[in-house]
Amino acid sequence: RLITSLVCIALGAISASALAYNAPGIKWPRSKLPVVWEMTSGGSTDLGESASFDLLKRSCASWSSVCCTYLTFGAGSITTSKSRDTSDTRNILQWLEQSWPADLGDGDSVLGVTMPAYWNNNELFDADIVFNGVDHTWDQTGRYPKVDAQSIATHEIGHLLGLNHSQYQA
Repeated sequence: RLITSLVCIALGAISASALAYNAPGIKWPRSKLPVVWEMTSGGSTDLGESASFDLLKRSCASWSSVCCTYLTFGAGSITTSKSRDTSDTRNILQWLEQSWPADLGDGDSVLGVTMPAYWNNNELFDADIVFNGVDHTWDQTGRYPKVDAQSIATHEIGHLLGLNHSQYQA
């Protein structure tokens, strides 16, 4: 039985505090490592393709460099796919730039959405991420009113790994 979960991240562009993570028990099985990901060509129009791809690589590296993890990521690649199909076993990361779908939440408050898919044994097999380039401007400094792309990417990749928000403030 396939269980698909939609994790909406409704963070304001500026937040006084962030939520910590908790691990709800879903994870990538060792047999599916390294986690392979693809970025849709073009990346963020605010950053450009190369900078977008590089910051996603750094965000993945920040998770795999944790000393107590067996998690690894593949090198990443560029794709033309704009799929949000969570059953295709392709982890597509993309910036939406033309229109923000209503089913992903209010564009004014949503920076990114991670859509993990996992089996009923809690093993992940797919997770797609979309970043809101329609309602938000991205950069690598986070200076108001822009959004720091790497910090949000790192946050969303935490959801790609199976982490969820905690009720405790960080």
